[in-house]
Amino acid sequence: MARPGRGPARRSVVSGSEAAVTLVQQLSRLAETDRHEVVRDLVAGQMAGVLGHASTADIDARRPLRELGFDSLTAVELRNRLNAATGLRTAATVIFDYPTVDALATHVLAELMGSEV
Repeated sequence: MARPGRGPARRSVVSGSEAAVTLVQQLSRLAETDRHEVVRDLVAGQMAGVLGHASTADIDARRPLRELGFDSLTAVELRNRLNAATGLRTAATVIFDYPTVDALATHVLAELMGSEV
């Protein structure tokens, strides 16, 4: 949704969130494919942390999140971590709506940049 004289609206970014502003500024300077890679790495990193993995190497981006070990409790923790890292206000059910790392990263990127990517 474009606003006159401004860029696209960033629908769900918490006002005043320094993390969100910094992330959006960083993403704005990148090519679209690079944006997705940065957000995918961010999402995978948060997932690894929630699941207790030392790195993202244990996160298979193609496997459904439920198969990776996510349940309702870990979904809430992931939501909280993503909210803190991105400034978004995400529902805890987001992992069930976007069930893979790539799908969730695409959704997060779209929310951050104010459009579907």
